[in-house]
Amino acid sequence: MYEAPFKSVLIVSPNPTSGETTVSIEPEVTKDEFLKSTSTETTLDENTEWDIEVYDNMQSLKLKKQKLKGKSTRIGTQSWKEGVYMVRVKYNGEILTGKLIVK
Repeated sequence: MYEAPFKSVLIVSPNPTSGETTVSIEPEVTKDEFLKSTSTETTLDENTEWDIEVYDNMQSLKLKKQKLKGKSTRIGTQSWKEGVYMVRVKYNGEILTGKLIVK
């Protein structure tokens, strides 16, 4: 049986935000994996580089960071207009997307 490499999920917190938010990449854990012992935990490779882009509601690039390491980065949104932004992350061959609400 072939097992695909683990998938990742994008977490944006706090969301909504008015000042600063953290974008994190976490391994996706299924119910079965969660119920297994912790000896088979799935972890992210903290040395793998990843990129993040944030777009406003007009699909204009608002922020771009490249070659990040670790599982998270902070984004300052103090000067951003209120609205919904699209967060796009490229990590380990995957494209992860999410929404960020700025108030």
